[in-house]
Amino acid sequence: MRVHSTRTIDAVPEDPDDNRVLECAVAAGSSYIVTGEAALLRIAAFEGIRIMRRRLHGGYQPITAALSEPAAMLAWLKISPGW
Repeated sequence: MRVHSTRTIDAVPEDPDDNRVLECAVAAGSSYIVTGEAALLRIAAFEGIRIMRRRLHGGYQPITAALSEPAAMLAWLKISPGW
C-alpha cells in the first residue's frame, strides 16, 4: 500500500521527519503509531491517532491493532531503528 499525504503537518517542528510520519498516518486513517521517537511520544496523540512507546517492561507493547493498519506498520518500520 502506498500512502500519499494530501496536507503538510508541522506538529513536531524540531523533527520534520516525524511530521512526515504523522502525514502518512493521517492520510491512511491510522489509529496508532508505535515508536521510540521522543518527539512523537511527547505529543501522545494527533487527530485521534494514539502514539505509543514501542517497548514496555523489556518487551514489546501489544500492537496487534496497529499492525493490521498498513500506515501504522509503515510508520513503525520507518522510525524503528534496526528494521
